[in-house]
Amino acid sequence: MEPNALKRRLFRVSRRLFYSVQEGLQENMAQDEKRPRAKDTIDANLKRVYQEALEEDVPDRFKDLLEQLKAQDAQGKTGSGE
Repeated sequence: MEPNALKRRLFRVSRRLFYSVQEGLQENMAQDEKRPRAKDTIDANLKRVYQEALEEDVPDRFKDLLEQLKAQDAQGKTGSGE
């Protein structure tokens, strides 16, 4: 192969490699830009759901069970002589 043909071929190969790497970097950058937004969205949704759960009233059934346990505990303490 003559030297000029080899140079042209090397130039074409290196140019393709350059554009391929550049395209890959652009794709990675685009994905990296999406990741923080997705993470922020997930964080915000988890905080919202957790806050909503904290603000919910305790169901009456659980309140009744807690009262029954308190009554049993009080009976146990008075019955054991403490």
